[in-house]
Amino acid sequence: TKGPEAGYDAGVFPLLFVSRHGARRTQALLPLFYHHSEPGLEQVVVGPAYYQRRCPKFFGDPQASVHGGIAPLLFWKRGVESSYTVLLPLFAEWRRHSETKTGSVDTQSWLAGPMFYHRVREQARVSNPASLLADGSAAKPEPATSERTTFGILPLLYTHRSPERTLVLGPGFGYSRTAERRTLLIGPYVETVGNPGKPDQSISRALFPLYYFHCSPGHRAQVVF
Repeated sequence: TKGPEAGYDAGVFPLLFVSRHGARRTQALLPLFYHHSEPGLEQVVVGPAYYQRRCPKFFGDPQASVHGGIAPLLFWKRGVESSYTVLLPLFAEWRRHSETKTGSVDTQSWLAGPMFYHRVREQARVSNPASLLADGSAAKPEPATSERTTFGILPLLYTHRSPERTLVLGPGFGYSRTAERRTLLIGPYVETVGNPGKPDQSISRALFPLYYFHCSPGHRAQVVF
């Protein structure tokens, strides 16, 4: 062929193949080796190991990434928006970053045997109406960050924490907290506090099936069975 795609193809069927057309090149010695390259992309396979690199076409290109691994045990990726590492059957970890109209979201998770972890961090760009520049224009938006995390060791422990709630669970115990209520459980003992820290705070305690106590503004009760 002629022109920018001029090149050749050759091989010894079905083991050896060589190809070159313009900037694209391919070499293969099956089933041991494979290599392909073209502008912005390179792929290599050597036995169970593989590698792929996709170069960015512009700054922040979400398609740009690097992959690699040794099948079927190890797999990994590094990219602009997401990445992961997997080592079967022991460990897995992945991350992701995404931009929204109001801010950004970062997610991170990992698994290691019976343990797991998950975190979501949201960063919103919030403008303060009271913050004005000298010329009267609005000030640069201030970032507001919120984070939610979950951790556990199956089947012994589960925890979750966010700006709205905290939760801990395990064999024979538990704890939950929100802005309106706080609850503690230890075996047969239960304690609940409603509206903690406020004038109308209420407290209830129970030791099943022997004892119950309640106290709130204007009310008080105690029972012993």
